[in-house]
Amino acid sequence: MGRVIYTVVIGQAIERLARLTLPRMQRYADRCGADLVIYQKNTTDGPHFSKFDAIIQGYERGYEQLLFLDADILVANDDEDIFNEYTCALHDESVTPVGEPSRILACAFAEIRRNFDPDFTPPYYNSGVMLFDRQTMEPLAKRLQEIERIRLVLWDQCQLNWHLRVIGAPAQNMAAKWNYQYSWTQRDGRTVFPDDLRFLHFCGTEYGDKTPMVQQVCSELGIRSSDKS
Repeated sequence: MGRVIYTVVIGQAIERLARLTLPRMQRYADRCGADLVIYQKNTTDGPHFSKFDAIIQGYERGYEQLLFLDADILVANDDEDIFNEYTCALHDESVTPVGEPSRILACAFAEIRRNFDPDFTPPYYNSGVMLFDRQTMEPLAKRLQEIERIRLVLWDQCQLNWHLRVIGAPAQNMAAKWNYQYSWTQRDGRTVFPDDLRFLHFCGTEYGDKTPMVQQVCSELGIRSSDKS
């Protein structure tokens, strides 16, 4: 099999949000010649760990490339094919386009150092947008099937970083345009979008219900979330 895009949609709040983001993901999948799989099976460890199971399923189904997108990713511009730009790529959150480290970085490093590796250093990858080739999926999927899932403050992301480090994932550094965090657009009371924006990530639990925010951004960018043309 060829390419696939996976996302996880579990819970009423995410389902509301996904009504806005999924049509754009489907359009992007169609343009890239990829399947879109909406993973909706919860786990006994909590919905965040469904991301692990989605990666495992994608590997078991035989896909050559797997792009994982959080459900709060808005495909703002679909004119570039990420599958062609990279084979395996992750976005290093320890370096940002606005010059300031991610606000969760200190917490993330503390979590990993306390639970996995006391000497952990960057890079630290954001798990909202991840592109894997089969060579990386194989050891990662096998490891995710075997390890204990620990409920940390930052849930799956810290553990994924540690497991990627252990397997020596040969990931390229993904450009920020593919995982541009919404908080980076807020400058001096204004919303500023980069010219090369592709995927906008509404990450962060502090936003509460993200649906109105996504609707507003769609309006500001002049796109329709339901546009399939």
